[in-house]
Amino acid sequence: MECPNCGKPIGVGQAFCGECGARIETPAIQQPVPETVAPTEPMLQPPTPPAPPTPPAPPAYNETAYQQQYAPPVYPQQYAQPGYQQQYVQPPPRKKKTGLIIAIVAVVVMLVIGAAVGGIFLIRYLADDSGTITPPITDPGVDTGVTTSDGFATPEDALAAEYPADWVFRLQSDDGDFKTYWVGPPNSEFIDEVVVERSVDGSWLVTETIPIGMSDVPMGPEDEAVSTVMGFLDLIMQDRPLEAQQLCVSPFSEDPASASYSDGDFISYDIVDVQAQDDMTFWVHTSETWRWGVEEFEYYVVPTELGYFISDARPY
Repeated sequence: MECPNCGKPIGVGQAFCGECGARIETPAIQQPVPETVAPTEPMLQPPTPPAPPTPPAPPAYNETAYQQQYAPPVYPQQYAQPGYQQQYVQPPPRKKKTGLIIAIVAVVVMLVIGAAVGGIFLIRYLADDSGTITPPITDPGVDTGVTTSDGFATPEDALAAEYPADWVFRLQSDDGDFKTYWVGPPNSEFIDEVVVERSVDGSWLVTETIPIGMSDVPMGPEDEAVSTVMGFLDLIMQDRPLEAQQLCVSPFSEDPASASYSDGDFISYDIVDVQAQDDMTFWVHTSETWRWGVEEFEYYVVPTELGYFISDARPY
């Protein structure tokens, strides 16, 4: 493109000439006009759809006609399926077990009553006319030397079963079937009055024991020493330690063992031996049964103005 004023070439889109400075007018761009084609045939319009038909009015509601039309069909009897009933039959109620329970209880009661009656008849069969059981020993006066099922063959055997073997028994009275004895340790006072009774089978049993305390039997120094030890052990066994300590003198009275509680663990004791000393003191040897076993001790007993007291104790 050239400048219309000086003829110098100018660039595309340049608004002024670089040589002479003349304004360059840019010609307007002509837009191409599209060609129109004349229609050869007229354009067809879509057909107008016909109006929908008006629905007929619903008929008036008739309940009778409705029930006749929609009611379930009723089938004749011949079309019913065999084996089924048209009407439900309620099953019979279950039988309660009350009658069975009552019958079982009645049987048990009858068995118990029968056993009781049978026992009564058995006792009567074994009994004699007086109503007492026939004894296995026909002659109570016969001493067989053996222990029967209910007692002992002799009164002395019955006493020996209750007391130590070395204790002394002295007969005080004899009423046939009742014998009364005084019982005590050897060389000491009697401490119990014992009644021995003969049973219906001829055997003997201890039926009563009465403490008699000190008797009129004279006591020597050894008896007094043994009695002191026995009184001390009895009080310990009964959980009366302060009273037991009153039978002790120094140095044993300061020992806690002179006033200790047994708490039910002390079961029994026996006097095994007594050793007299030249100064009229004694060592009393005991065998004591405790819950955990048997223990043996020696108690040193000394004379005082008030009698014999325990001055010392040691394991044997």
